[in-house]
Amino acid sequence: MKKRRKAAKRHTGCFFFLAIACLGLFAFLYLYATPAPQAGTSWQQLDQLTLTSKSAAVLDRESGQIVYARGTRRRAPASLTKLMTALVTVETTSDLEQRASLSSQCYSNLIAANAAMAGFAPGEAVTIRDLLHGLLLPSGADAAEALAEFVSGSEADFVEQMNNRAKALQLDDTHFTNAWGMDQWGMYSTASDIALLLNAVLKNDLLRGILTTPTYCTESGLELSSTLLACGQDLSLAQGRILGGKTGYTEAAGLCLASFAEIGGREYIVVTMGADGNHTTSPYHIQDTIVLYNAIGRQLAH
Repeated sequence: MKKRRKAAKRHTGCFFFLAIACLGLFAFLYLYATPAPQAGTSWQQLDQLTLTSKSAAVLDRESGQIVYARGTRRRAPASLTKLMTALVTVETTSDLEQRASLSSQCYSNLIAANAAMAGFAPGEAVTIRDLLHGLLLPSGADAAEALAEFVSGSEADFVEQMNNRAKALQLDDTHFTNAWGMDQWGMYSTASDIALLLNAVLKNDLLRGILTTPTYCTESGLELSSTLLACGQDLSLAQGRILGGKTGYTEAAGLCLASFAEIGGREYIVVTMGADGNHTTSPYHIQDTIVLYNAIGRQLAH
């Protein structure tokens, strides 16, 4: 009887030490195999990078925190504005198969403003789903205006909802005056605020799916292409891969890009704003973004 008890104790002891060893291995893999960098002085190594963009920010999606920022002053957000347009739309619209259209007058105003268009015709009844793709892929101002009027009845009321959502997200340095990013007095944001906004957008499965889609065909047969993923530029990284994002440009804003990538098993958001150039020059906003992602990869490797 005593021998059986001793054997049982030995087995219990073995299981106990085995369990401790497994927990230790799990802790090692969690802490070291998957890097978990935190905000701190180490991220300031990114200050040594040469960027064309006047502002930049990096957000670690696992923690939801901004881990690096430079050039923190408020800037014109250009079409990065459409991230908020999309977020307000999906949060207030339950049926994405409902239809909306753009008035002829509004269409004429956008043409006069030389706004980027997805290609929807004035008066065309388009599903909200298709409009969201037209908004985020080719960055259509026509889609933005149609969505704003559908959701709120007027662009002014929709913009109020955009600003209320910005306050709820604690985007203290962001204010919108229109739904598509036209340069106006009182229209501003920062790279850090846009990074936080994109992080909120990516929590919505539909919007994340759109931002990771290179091309899309609408119900009417209109072909829509991402200004990032189908831009023809080399988006490869030394480590990891760019998953998607949203570009922007106006004369006041410069070249802008809000994107996200997977590096070392974690997702990061990089926002660059105020890069020199335009649609006819080198894509400095994309080049700066790749420089930052590659620097993140090097940091995780150490």
